[in-house]
Amino acid sequence: MKWTIRIACIILLVGATANSARAGGYALGGAELDILYEPGNFNWRAGVTYIIPHRETIRGTQAGENTAASFSYFSGALKLKLFEELSCAGTVSQPYGGFTEASIPAADGTLDETLLITETALTCAAKIELEKGNAYLLGGVFQERLTYDLTRQLAPGALADVELDGTAYGIRVGVAYDIPEIAFRTQLMYRSGTSYGATGSLTAPGDLIGMPDPTVTVPAYGEGVIPQSIELQAQTGIAADWLVFGSVLWQNWSALDKFSIESELFSDTSIHNWRDGWTATLGVGHAFTEQASGLIAMTFDRGTSTGWELGSGDAWIGTVGGSMKDALGGELRGSLSAAYLAPLAETENGADNAAAGAGWAYALSLSYNLNF
Repeated sequence: MKWTIRIACIILLVGATANSARAGGYALGGAELDILYEPGNFNWRAGVTYIIPHRETIRGTQAGENTAASFSYFSGALKLKLFEELSCAGTVSQPYGGFTEASIPAADGTLDETLLITETALTCAAKIELEKGNAYLLGGVFQERLTYDLTRQLAPGALADVELDGTAYGIRVGVAYDIPEIAFRTQLMYRSGTSYGATGSLTAPGDLIGMPDPTVTVPAYGEGVIPQSIELQAQTGIAADWLVFGSVLWQNWSALDKFSIESELFSDTSIHNWRDGWTATLGVGHAFTEQASGLIAMTFDRGTSTGWELGSGDAWIGTVGGSMKDALGGELRGSLSAAYLAPLAETENGADNAAAGAGWAYALSLSYNLNF
């Protein structure tokens, strides 16, 4: 069966949407690697996602607080076709992050906490033409930069601020196979884990340690890991202008048992003891015209928390998206998502056990794409 060229519009939209679903823990959105398969010698894409979560704490020192802070993350990609059998893409993304804020300290004194990892990467795809379809070998390297900020109450009215920064490196490798005539493609990608020794400073009131200065700043050090992941993606045309797609992503967050901070003023270990994360997505796309397409998708993201903290619980995410090509040769893509956040409860911290009720999160994603 011969598919019309309108299906290409859906494929691009599906690729942008699939990259927004991650596997629990601190995961956000991945690198825009689908750009490697797009037609053209030069492709450019940039996008941003804004998320508004709301889940109220129902037990613990922060009862009645919505500690889930709103946040945004960006992504961008630039692909060059070096020759017919080889394309390479430079990408920048923010694949991992955690954001909390409150007016009432938690049991350990934490008020605000932000962790954000920015990835810069180069990934290439070597195409091998087969009797039917094409095979691809994919590989690349990436650099991660971690920034971490913590505000903690050490005593009534006395706040400490921690700022850490670290850099780590890793690789991604994968294989893919496609049959363009029926809009079929499947891809298996491995992303290596990274380990951080982040350095920075801790600033606190001097009177806490008997110093006359209003504030004292001392060196601080943090340790943690971002674990490896494996993702399988697949899509295929099912009728003229219709496409189904799905993905499964695993990340072994069980490798992150704790995150520790050391300094002269205080030492802290946040126990995670997470389980591995799994995310599954299934959706369908339709091309209305050669310029416009849309999709709907449903995602289940299995939470990683095991009772030690209120970090990551189960989530069910519904997404609708659309794209529109313009007269300049560009394409504007957008999606809206609503996520149901399952209740979470701590069970391992004795009298300090906290709990959070069910909640909702809403996300808006916008991106723009140019092909030459």
